[in-house]
Amino acid sequence: MSFFDWSDRLDIKVESMNREHRHLLQIMNRLFDANEASSPTKRNKSQDRDLVM
Repeated sequence: MSFFDWSDRLDIKVESMNREHRHLLQIMNRLFDANEASSPTKRNKSQDRDLVM
């Protein structure tokens, strides 16, 4: 399940920034899914690594 979905409404007409924004939405959706599935303290480390840029 997605908490945030990419849409044309979010498009800022700069592809490199759109790519980064889509990636951030993917990270937020994975964190949301992990939180829904179990305790947030059980997140896997790859999710945390994605947040460090």
